[in-house]
Amino acid sequence: MPKLRENMSSSILSVPFPRKFASLRTFITTSSCGDAKDPAIRKKICETLGMDFEKVVSCKQVHGIEMMVVREEHVGKQFEAADGLVTLLSGVPLIVFVADCIPIFLYDPVAGAAGIIHAGRAGTMAGISRYAVERMRNSCGTESSNIYASFGPSICGKCYPVDLEGLNRRQLEEEGVAASNIHVMGLCTFEDADFFSYRRDKTAERMLAVIMKA
Repeated sequence: MPKLRENMSSSILSVPFPRKFASLRTFITTSSCGDAKDPAIRKKICETLGMDFEKVVSCKQVHGIEMMVVREEHVGKQFEAADGLVTLLSGVPLIVFVADCIPIFLYDPVAGAAGIIHAGRAGTMAGISRYAVERMRNSCGTESSNIYASFGPSICGKCYPVDLEGLNRRQLEEEGVAASNIHVMGLCTFEDADFFSYRRDKTAERMLAVIMKA
């Protein structure tokens, strides 16, 4: 049986952006919430956040660069073989699972487009952040200069041979995202026991990163 906390709210972190957006909700769970891959725990997390579990959209992550566009027919579904999601829909939680890989939250308040990326070593080296901006431009009518980004907790460059944060930040800036529009939480999953870390513990458990336009 899944291990459920009665009150998860203190174990879920809000992910800040360089600007406050009343219509945007972004969160990352900590390890004390339990393994977010477990549907029962994931449902409890959604209830705690006031999000509709039945509308959650996810993807089977493969450490690639594929970004899926979420439309009405995809609500509540899981995509095959992808590592990111973008949408113009409101009230639809987009999620990725992480434990050292970096969750990147994207928002364009002008076009009303939101997205989330699971950026691991392979995806980062293949340019997933660059591709995400391209996908938002082509599918959501986004202008790069209007995109805001926030980087959630991940393994840092001191604890891992690849600087996930630095490389993905560079990709976003090269695609026209302003440096001032990028926020980094600066929390290392390897160093901080509040987070699951595959590199540290070889765990199969994962945190949940979620973005939703209200």
